[in-house]
Amino acid sequence: MAYDEVAFVLEALKMVALEGWKLLPQYILNPETGEWRHRSNIVFKDRRWLGNINYHEGKMSYTESKHQNPDATLPVDHADCLQTARNIFNRARKVTEFFQQNLKILTEVDFLCCRWPRDIL
Repeated sequence: MAYDEVAFVLEALKMVALEGWKLLPQYILNPETGEWRHRSNIVFKDRRWLGNINYHEGKMSYTESKHQNPDATLPVDHADCLQTARNIFNRARKVTEFFQQNLKILTEVDFLCCRWPRDIL
């Protein structure tokens, strides 16, 4: 692996480790399967089912997923990919600021409601 590829992977891992939590409100967990999906996706488009496998031609075959967005533009290089990720994290910041403010309020309320009896007397 080339040095620039290693640097890209390390930077991407660092970015996800530091800022990935900001995207969690945009995802829904299916606890039965352990799968996460974005709220804008109604179904798991890339999922392959065992029931879709057939052996009609004497060998295993399955249908490729046809769910692709023709309007989507892909990053042209590693730097463009990292910049796209930064833009996504920056847009998610507004949502996380809302949650952080509400979390602070909830924490303060919980603290006031959960005092020890000796502290009240």
